[in-house]
Amino acid sequence: MESYEHVVKVNALAKEFLKHGIVTSSDEAVRRAEATIKSGTPSIQKPASTSPSPDQELQKELRQLTYGLADLKKVIASYHDEVLKLKDELSSMRSEINMVRVQVRTSKMAETVQRPPIQEEIRSKEEQAQDHLNRIIKPKEPEAQKPIEIDKIFYFGKK
Repeated sequence: MESYEHVVKVNALAKEFLKHGIVTSSDEAVRRAEATIKSGTPSIQKPASTSPSPDQELQKELRQLTYGLADLKKVIASYHDEVLKLKDELSSMRSEINMVRVQVRTSKMAETVQRPPIQEEIRSKEEQAQDHLNRIIKPKEPEAQKPIEIDKIFYFGKK
């Protein structure tokens, strides 16, 4: 059975191994700490270097940038195609607008030629309306008007 002090030493050394990155897992840290304490000499072994060399890192970054550049080229090509489509649509809309303008001009010219009869009809309709009002509402002549007798209008009984 291990003593309390031994366990405390193993745990402290294992934490130090993990803290400094000498080992990658806690189980490995405990095993190494026990081996170090049993042997009596600290064993400072560097783990096998898993980090790639600078050349490998540069090659990896170069590959990533190459793929990124290829993706950007595809995106730019798709945007270029969309811009071309939009230009075609814009030109077709402009031609439609010009056709509508021509139609509006021709219809305005036709209206200006036909307007005088319409204005004459409007005038004649106004004259007809005035004549009709004159027939319906006959103006009373001032001579023919008699004073109004209120007695005859408001009758309250015997006279």
